[in-house]
Amino acid sequence: LWRIIPAPQTPQALQYLGFRLWDEEILEMEAAKRGAQSLRELGGVRFLAELLTTNLSGSKPILALVRGRQEYGPRALGHRSVIAVPDSEGMRERMNRLKFRKWYRPVAPMIADEALEEVFGQKV
Repeated sequence: LWRIIPAPQTPQALQYLGFRLWDEEILEMEAAKRGAQSLRELGGVRFLAELLTTNLSGSKPILALVRGRQEYGPRALGHRSVIAVPDSEGMRERMNRLKFRKWYRPVAPMIADEALEEVFGQKV
């Protein structure tokens, strides 16, 4: 055990004090020039799920999500996400190249509660 007392239940007040997006002022204009749409307009999380799982071109995309200021603190992940379908060694290799990581680094998938038994083959 590294800690005996429970962790405090109040959120960190200063969690998102990291850097802002460097192009925040022109982001909307640049997106409009390129015909980009907001995720909300496209259908939100459902759209992302469909994009990742039903790509007709054959190549599975790697998506980058950036939300506001970066996280700040000892366990900060940056408030940025790289999302892909972790279903092959090829995807792991692409992710590791993208992030400049060693070949042996794992990819940590997120699994919906309702799919745990299907993925692991037993009740978890």
